Amino acid sequence: MSVCLVNMPYASMARPSIALGLIKTYLSKAGLACQVIDANLLYAKKAGVKYTYLVEAINHEHMAGEWTFAPAAFPEMHGEDLAYFELFPNIHKNLKTLLQQHRAYTPRFVRELADDVIARNPKIVGCTSTFQQNCASLALLRAIKQKRPDIITMMGGANCEGIMGQTLINAFDWLDFVFSGECDETIVPLIQTLLANEMPIESQFEGLLTRQTQTIASDTAITRAAVEDMSNVEMPNYDDYFATLEQLALSDEINPGLVLETSRGCWWGAKAHCTFCGLNGMGMDYRAKPANTVLNEMDTLFFRHKINRFEVVDNIMAAEYIKTLTPHLSGDERYYEIFYETKANLKEHQVKAMADAGIRWIQPGLESLNDDFLKLVRKGTTAIQNVATLKWCTQFGVRLFWNLLSNIPGEKDSWYSDMADWLPMIAHLQAPRQNLIKVRYPRFSPYFDAPERWGISIKPLASYRHIYPLDDEQLTNIAYFFESNSEEPPANYKLETSYEFSQPGHTKLEKALKLWIQQYWGTQETPQLTMTFVDNDILIEDTRDIATQPQHCLRGIDAEIYLACHTPIHHDALMRKFADNANMNNNFKTALQMLQNNKLLLKNNQRYLALALNGKAAELPKLENFPGGYIKTAETLNSLNG
Repeated sequence: MSVCLVNMPYASMARPSIALGLIKTYLSKAGLACQVIDANLLYAKKAGVKYTYLVEAINHEHMAGEWTFAPAAFPEMHGEDLAYFELFPNIHKNLKTLLQQHRAYTPRFVRELADDVIARNPKIVGCTSTFQQNCASLALLRAIKQKRPDIITMMGGANCEGIMGQTLINAFDWLDFVFSGECDETIVPLIQTLLANEMPIESQFEGLLTRQTQTIASDTAITRAAVEDMSNVEMPNYDDYFATLEQLALSDEINPGLVLETSRGCWWGAKAHCTFCGLNGMGMDYRAKPANTVLNEMDTLFFRHKINRFEVVDNIMAAEYIKTLTPHLSGDERYYEIFYETKANLKEHQVKAMADAGIRWIQPGLESLNDDFLKLVRKGTTAIQNVATLKWCTQFGVRLFWNLLSNIPGEKDSWYSDMADWLPMIAHLQAPRQNLIKVRYPRFSPYFDAPERWGISIKPLASYRHIYPLDDEQLTNIAYFFESNSEEPPANYKLETSYEFSQPGHTKLEKALKLWIQQYWGTQETPQLTMTFVDNDILIEDTRDIATQPQHCLRGIDAEIYLACHTPIHHDALMRKFADNANMNNNFKTALQMLQNNKLLLKNNQRYLALALNGKAAELPKLENFPGGYIKTAETLNSLNG
């Protein structure tokens, strides 16, 4: 075996690695023997799928997964390290015990895995590293290097972008090479050079990092590889993942999904970079595959693996796909379940087109329901547009993944109080699934790049000090997650992000949000606000807590105004719409006020939106059918979440 590519814990067990799948395609086409080892599945088989998933599900910024593999990567530094838990004084005892058990097991797992990899006699071993894979990858490559110094070791992935990658190779001498950026066009000639026992030169391989580069200035000073034309990006090969899944007999616990990539970068971020987003690294320029290429990849992967679920890992869906892709997915030939990240301000016809095409899982980046907040973080949308997106998605059965964010530089507490006042009006629309979430400052975000502009001073999250044997400068350069220098450790560390808020507006919104979540997701009968048409009348049924009465009948100008506000409309535009109505002066203001008084019409910053759904909402797809796969365990997170 020439090359072994390893996907370490805690990558998702429910789907294959698209990064390694792509590299396997490139190497195989070049005639180079290559095998992907899904070590995350091997680990889950030994440690238990449900117990592995519980660590995988912990918010990445807490670094719990990294902490469990730290003694395997750096045995000279780590003992029991109970000081880590001092950061989270309210951690549930069951979760604490579970993390300690994982931590005690990882050194043995790494030793056995290293022996397994070495037995395959590879010349090169490469690991992909994103979020909580750094320590596991470093541990494996260190163990391999100690036993077989002749084996070439490499790392790549999001954790290796820019200065993070250069710091890794400078700090850990068992790494031979680190790759920063997109390796699609570089990986084959690089591997061929290494297999020919030649030493690659950085300048010849864009994105390649070695210890020859000793001076680190900034992320932008580090070379990064990028593909200009997405038509040149191949289809990933997932055969090894599914072979391992079958070999380990994990189908009773894991319902796998497929991973697809249709674009890179972010077309909105290229115009206005959202202040808290660091997901694109240094690769913001937007590039998309042609729609016919996307269709061909979906069809090919479906027929190869007999799975019709696709998690698209793009940071934003190409705007043109509404016209070029969705019509081909909505016919009788195909029935795929698809997840996409999208822009927030979706129109009704766009959501319907996506739903008809099987794109019934989206993450639209709503982030807030306050105009000032949204403007400050450069979202390019408004609160009422976001509510409209909630309305369309609830109407057409598109399941949303979204959160309400808080604690951004320059905010006002009154924004949160204002949201809390009208949040009960949208109790019938899809709520987030988590409580209010504090914004952090990830690397590559505008907050990170220019903290002084936002009036903040930042430092790596405290968790990093319990992970790496590095000095302050190295920790700063290897870290992805940052927080304010004045930040206190979270007072409540569970399996979801949870904080206590001291400001009255934040507290008020948190209370309203918890009620919304409980009513929408936690009860069999979710609140309803629906309308039906009888001749020219509109009959409205209202079961929200805020309802002024259970039924309304809108006639005449009442009904006309309500229909005119079906999509967001500015007050001036609404006035012009009814300017020719002879009874306007007498009835318009009365009707408009009546609709607001009965909480049927939302007014926000001079814009209106009728809140009732048109008849019964389409059923949302079930969580166990998530396109990116699903862990089929009867135990819930609550057993370890208190």
